[in-house]
Amino acid sequence: MEKDGDKNEHLTNKQKKNLAEIEKYAQMARLHSIEGAIIVERIISNILLNYLSNEKSKESLEKYLFYDTLSFDQKINLFNSLNKAGAFNDDGYNKELNSDLVKIKNIRNFMAHSMLHTSFDILENFNGIEIKFKSYTSRNMISDITFRIYNNEDDVDNLIFSINGVILRYKRVFSWLNKFPIK
Repeated sequence: MEKDGDKNEHLTNKQKKNLAEIEKYAQMARLHSIEGAIIVERIISNILLNYLSNEKSKESLEKYLFYDTLSFDQKINLFNSLNKAGAFNDDGYNKELNSDLVKIKNIRNFMAHSMLHTSFDILENFNGIEIKFKSYTSRNMISDITFRIYNNEDDVDNLIFSINGVILRYKRVFSWLNKFPIK
């Protein structure tokens, strides 16, 4: 029985090198987009649980509502609705927090349903500035996602994100969420 050859044997050395670089940055983009959202979801679940429960109901709410029923999207929407109503503090509505949470939710959704886009043209002409994904979400069918590698600017409306911009957004959100009391 013959061993399968290198799956990339048809690529030139330049294309193989570019593919390795693209895959490295793709892992970084996915890590920051999805892992950060997992942490945000856990923190928001705790904040909501503390806000909505008492000692007697906490275990049931946690088990049945926050682990089994509510999606990430629903938790963000509930949190943002309560934040907008001023439920969490006397300072009122934190519009920037709500905006960042919606962006985190959207980026996470795009990345959770995406594949790295590595066409021949991309592999041949990779310049180290950005990488591309194809996102297959149920709402938008196929969306082209761009991640800038060394830029802090996002253009969310055009589905252009940056690894550094995602990291900065998470730092801002974590800073705000750490102010919420968690029992």
